[in-house]
Amino acid sequence: MKKSYLLIGILSVFCVFSQINAQNDIKMDSTMVEEEQHDTESMEDTKNGDNPKEDKKVTIDVGRKKRNSMRNFMDLNLSFGVDQLLDQNKSASTLRPEVDMAKSWYFDIGLMFKSKLSSLGSSSKRTGLFLKYGLNFLWSEYEMANKVELTLIDQKPVFIQSAPINSASVSKTSLHTTFLQIPVLLDLDTRHGKGFKFSIGGYGGIRLASKQKLFYDTQIGESVEQIRKSKYNLNDIQYGLTGTIGYHWLHVKWQYQMSSLFKDDATYDLRPVNIGLLITI
Repeated sequence: MKKSYLLIGILSVFCVFSQINAQNDIKMDSTMVEEEQHDTESMEDTKNGDNPKEDKKVTIDVGRKKRNSMRNFMDLNLSFGVDQLLDQNKSASTLRPEVDMAKSWYFDIGLMFKSKLSSLGSSSKRTGLFLKYGLNFLWSEYEMANKVELTLIDQKPVFIQSAPINSASVSKTSLHTTFLQIPVLLDLDTRHGKGFKFSIGGYGGIRLASKQKLFYDTQIGESVEQIRKSKYNLNDIQYGLTGTIGYHWLHVKWQYQMSSLFKDDATYDLRPVNIGLLITI
């Protein structure tokens, strides 16, 4: 519960920060408009033979370009797709998890902020290079095709074959993880966000929760769900590569975790990877 309150507080701070920046941009834009109108009136007075006002204000183009180049934007990102575990250390002597990718799904939601770094090409007003950063929550589910379950032996993670409980046969087993991630990417954006987009970068994250779900079918037709919660020696810290490619608000997102799923374990070197759709609001 304390972690949840802390995360809600962090997101609230980000939202407030974004709103303050947006209000400041609006104020600066309105000031610029007033200055430009005042300059136009002064020029017209000069053409008509009238003396311009002594308190004439001057607009500095350098400041305008600087404010535009560093303007911040905020997007709400929703992403969902399929999960997989890449086994980097296969061993025939050890039971390995076989993830059913078609039934393993992830979902994440987060806030992304964009700061313009520079304009590119001849269409400088339409194409820009941005720095993207933010926070997102990632929920992953890995369903095991061979119906194995995860346990600890001498504080080491071990996958074992699930056995019937009270004559109830195992119908499904799955591993669930929840992470808070901080992605940082370089983003190529065309047509003021309404055209082609491409981004690539990395991310770091911390584990918030992990659990297993085991489903049993009894002889009288009941379906029983058993939930087990533990750390299972999972890595508390994760890091990896991520990227997106798409058009306007719809993108394809991929993510590869360079850190192992388990910490300090040579038996299972499993690397989570996911690919799916990303919707930007």
